[in-house]
Amino acid sequence: MNAGTIEADLRQALVGPVSEFVLHYQPVIDLASGEVVGVESLIRWQHPVLGLLAPGHFIHLAEDNGLMLRLGDWALDQAARDASRLTHRGRALDVAVNFSVVQIDDQAVFKLRRVLEAHDLEPGRLTVEVTESAFVTDEGVTATIYAGLSRLGVKFAVDDFGTSLSSLLHLRRYPIHALKIDRQVVAGLGARPNDEAICDSIISLACAVNASTVAEGVETAEQYAVLRAMGCVRGQGFLWSPAVPIGQLDTAFRRCEAVAVPPPGSRLPRVPEGVTAEISSTIARMHAEGASNQAIADELNRTVGRHPSGVRWSAGAVARGLPTTGVTRQVGSTG
Repeated sequence: MNAGTIEADLRQALVGPVSEFVLHYQPVIDLASGEVVGVESLIRWQHPVLGLLAPGHFIHLAEDNGLMLRLGDWALDQAARDASRLTHRGRALDVAVNFSVVQIDDQAVFKLRRVLEAHDLEPGRLTVEVTESAFVTDEGVTATIYAGLSRLGVKFAVDDFGTSLSSLLHLRRYPIHALKIDRQVVAGLGARPNDEAICDSIISLACAVNASTVAEGVETAEQYAVLRAMGCVRGQGFLWSPAVPIGQLDTAFRRCEAVAVPPPGSRLPRVPEGVTAEISSTIARMHAEGASNQAIADELNRTVGRHPSGVRWSAGAVARGLPTTGVTRQVGSTG
């Protein structure tokens, strides 16, 4: 079936009541406790011929053909409705909803307020997930919209966060509450030092600006242990559960809660080459004296110079330089 046919089917599916689309939910886990603390809503299209389609098959068509607002409005309302149902069943969880750039418009605050009120959902329970493309339109207008949504109490998470200058400026200009670590980076943990460095940099940056972090695509116990040691706050992935229909969430939650939480410091990221015994000794001594990882990093930058990789020392690099495995980053502190 070609793109033109799928586009025509998509238009037809969005005429009148939306009945061919469903939301699946992937549990989000607190990495320190192992508890389920939220879900991310992910849209699916039950196509009459092609079967269940993931968003990659149709979201771009909706965006390119003026259909995304209709589809996005439905997904937002359904996610809030389902979150309210979960709350009434004793599961007061955060729910994340993906927003397209076209949904960040002058009606966004009104729509979100209306949905929250209609389903009696606390604003703080709702997280709007956007990609960085949502920040590239008129900055003044965009900043005003985000400020209005923030005043409403809704949280924001940035998917596929980068490390470019424009990415860093977004942290200053917009009320961002969480950075999501891409699954491709998470896949390299324990195997590719560069991915560990990227992951560590994002977590350190989030800590510095009082934002949370969510790792996507966690599939192994080793990745879980590394992320926990680095100070990542939350995670989601097949280690716990794929995205499932709301009717299967209770089973998914039980499966999530059966996953063992790695003990603190059970798997620190690998120590990079070039970290000398003298540097490790300094790190261990200052840590024993009660210094935070960030304070140790500041001291090393002052006395030793750059990290062996050529960049400045960070809190995460200090954690990797510790000669024992009994320490994790002090999440939420200056380290």
